[in-house]
Amino acid sequence: MESNMDLARFRDYPHLPQCTVKHASIHYPVKIKLSNESLLCAPKSMIIDGIISYGGSTGIGLTLPCKAYGEYYERNHLFTGVQVSSYKKLNQIQPLSYQEQLSSLCQLKVTDKESCLDHVFAFTQVFNLFDDQPQEFFYNGISLTCNKEDSPFINYSDSCACASHPQKEKALYNSLMEFIERQALLGSWLSQSYQYCINPQLLKEVTPYEELAELFLDNGELYIFHNGNKLPGHTVIMFYFASSDADMVQYSIGSSSGLTLEEALLSSFEELYQCYSFLYNMESSVGLENKAGSGYHLEFQKCNTRTIRETIPFMNQVKPCTINSLQDLNQVRRYTTEELLAELQDISRDIYYYHAHDKALGLHFTKILSPDFFTHMSLNNNLNIQNKYARLLNITQQNAFMGKIPFP
Repeated sequence: MESNMDLARFRDYPHLPQCTVKHASIHYPVKIKLSNESLLCAPKSMIIDGIISYGGSTGIGLTLPCKAYGEYYERNHLFTGVQVSSYKKLNQIQPLSYQEQLSSLCQLKVTDKESCLDHVFAFTQVFNLFDDQPQEFFYNGISLTCNKEDSPFINYSDSCACASHPQKEKALYNSLMEFIERQALLGSWLSQSYQYCINPQLLKEVTPYEELAELFLDNGELYIFHNGNKLPGHTVIMFYFASSDADMVQYSIGSSSGLTLEEALLSSFEELYQCYSFLYNMESSVGLENKAGSGYHLEFQKCNTRTIRETIPFMNQVKPCTINSLQDLNQVRRYTTEELLAELQDISRDIYYYHAHDKALGLHFTKILSPDFFTHMSLNNNLNIQNKYARLLNITQQNAFMGKIPFP
């Protein structure tokens, strides 16, 4: 078995075979690392290393290992478990409107439309998010192991909007929240715009980490932006910048979505602390280089500099805080799942979810995707900037801000 499973991606290493490992050993972690902070006021971070990939999370109590193992198994599945449901030419996909949407994705690399339509693609079954009707999506747009025959047309995907959970409904909910979060991040970044600012002092009142929030505020600056432009629910992104040049961690970031602003703030702050502890503990780059899908984490390590602040467009237009108190917070709309889905459907009905159930693990794996939204997070890998959501924000190839996103 190839030990360096990052070599599985044909896009990066065409001389090596694709990863089709089915051995049970891929489910066994070879190393579990728990962050060594002694602070009782802080959540813990855990990283699980396996033969192929890795996963991690931040939290308290039993939710910590559950979340870390969930991400670990989720990534293993995306590299080894996604199935091809059919092989067919793109011009066989129905209805014609959906065929044209898929065609716009594969033409990002091959501009000849007829070549795209006449190519036999590997497809994976997905389901409409709103009515559960089956449809098909590019295998290369879901699996993290590319089908090399389709690589000239569509050769990049990531783990955005993926989740795992023992209950399908909760896996789908987590996928949905991450889908909205990543769309908000890309939409606000490319358009260099956000909705409003939130006073970081509120973290001491709406999260169980009052002392941790105080430590961040005492040792640096925290900025919180509500950046869910024209999206339902609440999405926030927060940035931390250290005050001292001597601090090991100069920068950290967290982003999350929720039905309520409190939910988004709590999850985003936990993610910011996860990134902080990841950098503070100086996760071994050598170890990460031997793990599939580690490229974005290795790139994130390079962002730990004082000058990274200058590359973030939001920092050039910081507005006075709109949400300053619990009273302000309580006046913000609280969504239900049904309301969120209804407003999302107003943007596009062509939103789909991938679903697989691993009986041996007792886990449901899900991923939400849509040709009407951004299909991945990499700005330099043929991102579909001309999608329906981008047009809603007046984003074009000409005006899109394409600076690197300092996000893990």
